[in-house]
Amino acid sequence: MKKFLLIFPIVFLSCLAFAQNCARVVSGNTVKNPDGSFTTTVVYNSDGNKHVNVTFYCNGVLIPGKSFCEQFSCSANCTSTKSYTFSCTGTPLVTFTPYTGNCGGGTQCGPVQIGTPEPGPLPVGLSSFL
Repeated sequence: MKKFLLIFPIVFLSCLAFAQNCARVVSGNTVKNPDGSFTTTVVYNSDGNKHVNVTFYCNGVLIPGKSFCEQFSCSANCTSTKSYTFSCTGTPLVTFTPYTGNCGGGTQCGPVQIGTPEPGPLPVGLSSFL
């Protein structure tokens, strides 16, 4: 089975309400693996001790056990790359919610960022030749 790449844009659902310097998603992509699972690779940027709650959905439903808190800590601007593998028999969706402290007890410090796969190329059919 071939691997294919689903590049997902990062959509910002809210803005300006949060002015703090939060960990944020810089870029990401999702690859469908030969076994049917997906691997999402994300590049984060952080300044200080920040956390991001990462949550995975399949067809709009939370995937059990696939919501967790990532911690980033550095004294200055730093970048980190993380990969996550998960199963989904439909359309995957990943959300990233930044926090100042730990995800359960901290304060949300920026907009929720959503990674959704872009649709692949549409098929083209030829009806006749001239």
